[in-house]
Amino acid sequence: MVKSLFYLYLLGVRLGALGVSVVNESFERQTASTEANLKSKHASAFLFPQDIRVHSQLHTPYGMFACEPYQRIDRAAPAEAIAAAVRIALQHAREQAEMPPGSGKDIMKAYLVGMGVRSNAELQRKSRYVGIEQAADLAFHPTHNGGTSGDGKGFQPIPGVDAIRVPITAAPADVAAALLRAFELCTSIYD
Repeated sequence: MVKSLFYLYLLGVRLGALGVSVVNESFERQTASTEANLKSKHASAFLFPQDIRVHSQLHTPYGMFACEPYQRIDRAAPAEAIAAAVRIALQHAREQAEMPPGSGKDIMKAYLVGMGVRSNAELQRKSRYVGIEQAADLAFHPTHNGGTSGDGKGFQPIPGVDAIRVPITAAPADVAAALLRAFELCTSIYD
């Protein structure tokens, strides 16, 4: 798409030299829009026994933090509802230069309340985690749940397992299918 926009720009410059008014302003808006859309956004999805929980990610120079909205979708929900939750989470993903307000304890408490669990250990014992990334496409990254202690604790990438990818413009059924397939690829010490 960027290549075709470049050719439109060249065409606009050449026609402009001939006194014909064309797409220069439109090209600048399209280029800015394309660059903004290509910037990476992140969200998280957790599969629980009864539902799927999705939240946005806040990026700071100090790391990534969970942020609102926290959404719950029934596991049997239609594809449109699952895809909408993914798109809403990515839409609300953002960056900021400062740390989120409050102490680390406050941030963790807000996260646990948003996720509907009492502790991080409960979250890990009861769920599977898929990282969601939007850049040139939508990528769903399966993980291994290493439990709550030891060297492999937490949700870790699975070596040799690629992300499930779909186009940004994918239909809701394809977005939901990609997320559900990524959950199937997740592994856990609790299985």
